[in-house]
Amino acid sequence: MSFYFILPFLLSYIKSIKSFLFLFIMSLVLYGLNLLLVPHLFFYPENQQYLLQNFSVWNILGQLPIFFMGILSYFIYTKNYPPRQIAIISGMLFVVLLTLFLYPVSIIPHHLIAGGMFSVFVLLLAHWPTRLLVNRITTLVGKLSFSMYLVQFAILQLFRQLGISGLFPQSNLGSILHFLCPVPVVAFVSFYLYRYIEKPGIAQGRRLIEMFENDVTRNTRMVTAPQAPQSSCGDPIQTAVLNRTHDAELQRSRHGKCGRGLQSRGQGISVARRLTDGPPGSREGSDDQQSGPRRSGRLTTFQPAGQGSDRERQ
Repeated sequence: MSFYFILPFLLSYIKSIKSFLFLFIMSLVLYGLNLLLVPHLFFYPENQQYLLQNFSVWNILGQLPIFFMGILSYFIYTKNYPPRQIAIISGMLFVVLLTLFLYPVSIIPHHLIAGGMFSVFVLLLAHWPTRLLVNRITTLVGKLSFSMYLVQFAILQLFRQLGISGLFPQSNLGSILHFLCPVPVVAFVSFYLYRYIEKPGIAQGRRLIEMFENDVTRNTRMVTAPQAPQSSCGDPIQTAVLNRTHDAELQRSRHGKCGRGLQSRGQGISVARRLTDGPPGSREGSDDQQSGPRRSGRLTTFQPAGQGSDRERQ
């Protein structure tokens, strides 16, 4: 269970094969240190040393490499590598792992070999599904797998307390029957857990993620959005003209005309300055030589020099 708490942080770091290989090698190093340090950290009598061995295998450090194998299979599947390349490499690797599984070597832990073999097998099955292994029943079991993983321990403990486990003989056939008997019960309980707890929880998690992503996107737009220009002299008429020019620029940029928007902004600013300051020398020159802007209330009109009305010429 503790692995699922660190899974989001791992997925945020794994962006390529190199980053995955680094984490996978680190998990193998931690697994080796786990095997060396656990017997020295806890003291048990000689007849209970098997508890330390089991703990060193089943704790999070002992199972971490297997989780990374599953992540690698998913990573390769989502990257859309050539199917032929996947078939050749995965097929050869599966044969090697199957050989090591049937003829184990003391150097390589047996559960790591089994985890690698199943990871490769799942990757091959995802690209080339067969009706025997990929059907409605196996698909349903796959959906219920996480709930079954959580429920199985409670069901097995219940079988022991009720004495059902003692009904099976101590043989290979008895072990198979002991394995198959709890499966329907576990699947039945897991179905309702998946339907009323896990599935609504997944939907709620997606809504939360979308809400957080929308907030981040909205804040980013607010930070990067261009601010409306303000008049340096505090003139309301110049500010109004600049704001209109700014709005026109935003309208053009939304339609993919950023270049023309920037050009119009520069022209608008120059026109606004001419509206407020007038042509050069208009304050010193006469009206019949240099005509400036004419203001009437809030309406401002601009008439170039030499094009005034007859009344102004007279």
